[in-house]
Amino acid sequence: LSNHLKVVLAKQLSLIRRLDALDPCEISGLGDRLKEIAARGITILVVEHNVPFVLRVCDRLLLLENGQVTCRADLKERLPASLAAYLRHDPTPTPVRAAS
Repeated sequence: LSNHLKVVLAKQLSLIRRLDALDPCEISGLGDRLKEIAARGITILVVEHNVPFVLRVCDRLLLLENGQVTCRADLKERLPASLAAYLRHDPTPTPVRAAS
């Protein structure tokens, strides 16, 4: 890509604040386009909460919790246990049962 096209693309991508503003077809198309760009050797930083999108599009992942790095993963390999546990985490509190 020429420098001009890189700047135009960066401006367009920076306009997308959150994927939840896009429909599923647009999300899929964006993911495909990002993978095409990355295949050319261009590094892309994706900051997103949509985990399925991140796992499909990204090669590497850095997980932040409360501003601290809690996991680094190469997504071409098996997910580290800490990341798999995080992805299974349910933030809904479990009801406490009364002692019998």
